[in-house]
Amino acid sequence: MFRLHRILAYKDLGFTLDQIRTMLDENVSSEQIRGMLRLKKAELQKVLQEETARLARIEERLVQIERGNDTRVLPEAIVKPSESILAASVRDIIPRSQLSDLFDEVVRYVLPEVPSIAALAHQCHLNSICRVDTDLALWIESNGYRISETFPCRETFVLTDEVNRELYVAELQIPVEIG
Repeated sequence: MFRLHRILAYKDLGFTLDQIRTMLDENVSSEQIRGMLRLKKAELQKVLQEETARLARIEERLVQIERGNDTRVLPEAIVKPSESILAASVRDIIPRSQLSDLFDEVVRYVLPEVPSIAALAHQCHLNSICRVDTDLALWIESNGYRISETFPCRETFVLTDEVNRELYVAELQIPVEIG
């Protein structure tokens, strides 16, 4: 009966059955169990922080709808980590029709890993003004984040139609920190 109570107590603390089996069957010291509990505590604090931020976003969206301010609904962005990536860059002002002429001048470098970015995928036309940066900045502000000055913003482009080369899908990525 004592073993069953220990299993239920560890399960209630969020440990998996494999972790519980290890704690019960392998003579784990109290110091090791203390360490496992500290790791579980840190894990739960992170989840709680993420869920609290999600709850705040839901509450803000409800307030917008209840006020009747849903005429300008903000797009749904996501917050995620980003890996370091190999990037190419050219800085010059030219007509879009001459863009391919610059490929020989491409500078390659590595963009660093970023702990948290707010990302928004969108569809654009090359000849139109894209305001997604404003939309994403408003989303960041209204969801309890702030723009991080530590890392550069990124935008990736993918052509969606080889025939109509003016239409593409892009993802704007802005580094963020919890506000």
